[in-house]
Amino acid sequence: PEIHIVGLGFDPAHPVLKGRMETIRSSRDIRNRRMCERLSSIGLHLTLDEVAANAGGEIITRAHFANILLEKGYIKKKADAFTRYISPGLPGYVEREFLSPALCIETIKAAGGAAVLAHPTLYELDVAQLEILCRELIPYGLDGIECQYSTYTPEQTKEITALAKRLGLLPSGGSEKVIALIVGTAFFILNYFGVDLMAKIQNLLVVVLVLSLSMFAVFGLPHVDLVNYFSNADGLFLTDGITGFLTATAYLGFATGGATIILGVSAECKNPTKDIPFVIIVSTVSVAILYGLVATAAAGVLPVAEVANQPLTLVANQILPQPLYVLFIVGGAMFALATTLNSQIMSCTKPVMQSCEDGWFPQSLASLSKYKTPWKILIIYYFILVVPILADLNIAQISSIVQILGYLNNLVLTITAMKLPKMFPEAWEKSQFHVPTPVFNTLMIITCAALLVQASFMLKSMTPQLIIFNVAVMAVGFIWAFYRTGSGKAKPTVSYEMA
Repeated sequence: PEIHIVGLGFDPAHPVLKGRMETIRSSRDIRNRRMCERLSSIGLHLTLDEVAANAGGEIITRAHFANILLEKGYIKKKADAFTRYISPGLPGYVEREFLSPALCIETIKAAGGAAVLAHPTLYELDVAQLEILCRELIPYGLDGIECQYSTYTPEQTKEITALAKRLGLLPSGGSEKVIALIVGTAFFILNYFGVDLMAKIQNLLVVVLVLSLSMFAVFGLPHVDLVNYFSNADGLFLTDGITGFLTATAYLGFATGGATIILGVSAECKNPTKDIPFVIIVSTVSVAILYGLVATAAAGVLPVAEVANQPLTLVANQILPQPLYVLFIVGGAMFALATTLNSQIMSCTKPVMQSCEDGWFPQSLASLSKYKTPWKILIIYYFILVVPILADLNIAQISSIVQILGYLNNLVLTITAMKLPKMFPEAWEKSQFHVPTPVFNTLMIITCAALLVQASFMLKSMTPQLIIFNVAVMAVGFIWAFYRTGSGKAKPTVSYEMA
C-alpha cells in the first residue's frame, strides 16, 4: 500500500531536502513525458508543452491530460480519458514514482525533523502487520505514529497507542479533538447571544456552502458522459443492487431532512403559517436536486473504482482551478459541518422549552438569559456535544446513534398528523394546504411506509451495540413519559395558528 510519512519541525531550506524535492520534480516531469509518448503512440498526439500550458503553472495532473484530449476532439467527455486511456492498466497511463518510506524518513531526519507514520489504519494492515512495518522503519529513524485520527474507532486508537508504547514511538495526533472543542464552544457562545446574531452568521455560511457545492456541480457535470452514465458497461452501476439503492435513498432522506429544523424557530418567524411550509418544501427539493447533481459529478468524472468511498475533494482537485479548490475545501467541507452544527444548536432548545411548559420537565429548566436564550438547556446540550469528542467517537458512530431515533420520531409525527383533520376540522377546511382527507391519509401512509423502509436499511448498517443503545433510549423516554403523565405534572398545551 501507499505509505504516508509526516515530517515535523524540519528545515525547509536544508540542502538534502531541497535536493530530494528536485528529484521528485524531475521524476514527475519524466512521467509526464512518458504519458505524452504513450498517448501519441496510439494516435492521440499531444505535447508536454500543451499539457503544461493547460496546467497554468500548477502541478500537472491527469486532469490536464484529459483537458487536452478533450480540446483536440479525441474524446467527447473528460471522463472518457480516465475510462479509456489514463487510468491504471490503460495504454496511456504511467505509474508515479514514489519515495520509499525509508528514504522519506532519512530525508526528514537529515533536515532536522521528526518522522511520523501517518493514519496507519488506512493501509489496510492488521496490528501485527503494522508492527512489522514499524519495526522495519525504526532503524531508518521513525520517531512516532499517529495515534489520534478523525476516522479511528476507540478500539483502533487504543491498539495504535499501545503499539506506540510497546515500540517506544512518540504518539502523534489529537489536533482534531482540540479544533472540534474550539469550534463547538464558539457556536454555543454565539447562540447564547440570541437568534438574531446566529441567523446572520448562518445566512453567510449557507450562501458560501451553496456556492461551493454549485461550483463543484457546474465544473464537474460538463466532464460527465451522461449518455453512458446510467449504462452498466463497466459493471459498476448499482453494484449493490436494489438494497444499495434503497440504502443510498435512506441516507439522502436523512441528509435532506434538515429543513424541518425551521419548525424549532417558528416563534421567531414573522408569518410562520406561510413561511415555514414554504421553506421546508422549497429547501428540501432544492437541496435534494443539488445533492443529486453533486453526486452525479462525483461519480462521473473519474472511474467509479477510483472515487468509491472517497471524499469529494478527490474529484474537486481534478476539475477545479487551485483558488476555487481552496474555496471548495473551506466553503464546502468545513461550512457543511459548521451550518449543521449551528442550526442544530439553534433549534434543539425549542422542543425542550415547550416540554418544560407542558410539564414534561421542570419549568425552571427553561429559564432565559438577558438575551432571551435558555442558558440552562444550552449548557446541557454543550455537554452532549463535548462527550462524543472526548470519547473519540467518529462521525459514523454519532450519526448512527441518532438516525433510527430520528426516523421513529418522524414516524410518530406522521401518524399523529393523520389526526389533525379530526382534531381541528374548521382550521383544516380553511387551510391553504387543504387536500381531500383520503388523499391526505394516503400520503401519510406512504410516508410511514417510506420511513419504515429507510429505518430498516439503517438498522442493517448498525452494530448490535448501537441498536441496543437506540432501544434503551426509547425505553427510557417512554418510561419517563408514562411517569410524568401518571403524576399529573404533564399537561400538554393546545396551541395552533390558522394556516
